[in-house]
Amino acid sequence: MTQLKNTENKESLADENISQALEGTDEPAEILMAQKMDPNAPGLWSKQMRKNWYAVMFGILALASNGYDASLPWFLPNLKTFTDEVSSTDNYALATINIANTIGGFLAPFFYSPIFDGLGRRKGVLIGSVFAFIGIAIQVFGTLGESKLIAYLAGRCVNQFGVAISGAVANMYIIEVSHPAWRAFFGGLFGAVWVWGMYASQFVVFIASFCPATSWQWRVPILIQVVWVFILSYMYFHVPETPRFLVSRGRQEEARKVIVDWMANGDELNPLIDNQLDDLK
Repeated sequence: MTQLKNTENKESLADENISQALEGTDEPAEILMAQKMDPNAPGLWSKQMRKNWYAVMFGILALASNGYDASLPWFLPNLKTFTDEVSSTDNYALATINIANTIGGFLAPFFYSPIFDGLGRRKGVLIGSVFAFIGIAIQVFGTLGESKLIAYLAGRCVNQFGVAISGAVANMYIIEVSHPAWRAFFGGLFGAVWVWGMYASQFVVFIASFCPATSWQWRVPILIQVVWVFILSYMYFHVPETPRFLVSRGRQEEARKVIVDWMANGDELNPLIDNQLDDLK
């Protein structure tokens, strides 16, 4: 009973200290809270966080591509060239397009565990990007023939299958590779980044509406997604696998190296290293 009271007193004192730290300062609350949790934690925008930011950006870009692709079919029917060549304006055609947009996303979860837990979080993003690239190619070039709607629907299914995979594993990657003091902050970006991708697709279609009324008026907003694919494919070779996945595969030394290089800023004596490895075992 006495031990329980002592524990409660310590927690109350810690909360009081945090509250006092938050008063009379202009620093954002999340920064102060992170520093109270770990006094040695680097600042969010400090030089020590540059490598960690780079790894986190790998996941952020994958999330943004998911938001861009998933919302693009909502905006393309606003382009007359798209409705004239692909969908028409009747409700049946538009509903068919929306259904195709969800088929890939419906099938993708059945492959989450084999890919994410079997091959790794980083490879999950790459695999999703490859499927997205194939889907983009079908939508842009497969529709040059007569069966435009069928080719577009097939491309949508493949494309959405790919971005559903990369988008789902991206949030896992962000949380597992980010510095523990900022893990909640980075993990909370999921919804915001997806919306940023949605706004990007809306803006691109809006700009396209002022372009010449050719078939490329609606193809270019789809083709732009190749930029995400190339960036993610490049970053794949320059970011680490997550320590959690490596530990789950018995690769503790590799996990330790990732924590040292990408979280501890190369400091082999940082207590963060052993703390993280203990949490992952």
